Amino acid sequence: MPKPIVSAIQIFPSNDNHAFLSADFLTLVEIESTDAAPFLIVGDTMSTRHDLYKDGVDFTTLALQSPDFAKYLKPNNQLDFTDPNAVRQLTVSLLQRDFDLKVDIPEARLCPPVPNRLNYILWLQDLIDTTGDEYRDEYNSDRKVTGLDIGTGCCSIYPLLGTSMRPNWSFLATDIDHENVRTATHTVKSNDLESRIHVVKTIPSDNLISINLIPGAER
Repeated sequence: MPKPIVSAIQIFPSNDNHAFLSADFLTLVEIESTDAAPFLIVGDTMSTRHDLYKDGVDFTTLALQSPDFAKYLKPNNQLDFTDPNAVRQLTVSLLQRDFDLKVDIPEARLCPPVPNRLNYILWLQDLIDTTGDEYRDEYNSDRKVTGLDIGTGCCSIYPLLGTSMRPNWSFLATDIDHENVRTATHTVKSNDLESRIHVVKTIPSDNLISINLIPGAER
């Protein structure tokens, strides 16, 4: 699986079995779990998710499954990536088909490519799974993880993918842009994820993140 380039990774141990992991601008905070939800993606399904886009996206198949995407597909079954509307619809259709997620990406906002963002989440999953206290090199369903997404963007793509793949993950998502916060909040509500994704408006003069906003973190 291709791994993203990250500027730095730090794991900060503490005295109470918490681990704070920082990777670039996406941070994962592990906290103890007393009633972790069962892991839904196992066996062949997990392998399928890892290999979901390894051969790219089949535009022809996607067009048959998504009429909205089909409108932008050329007769030669190629997509015009210079057309922002086509690029936005590609992201919307992939999230709907592959993750059952409903998103709205406004014009003049960053449109996140799904395969790239998914690879990052999968890489973080592998990293978390292989850094547990028991060093089992496998997924531990008893571990509860809270992700911090700094600069979440208009649709909170990382929190959406993370929570869709790991039912015991939750996220705190921040952004300084009012429109991004508005649309991200709407997206979270549209997918019934308010209990697992909390979107917060920040300002540039604020601290990067307030420890008081992190569930389960030491004060």
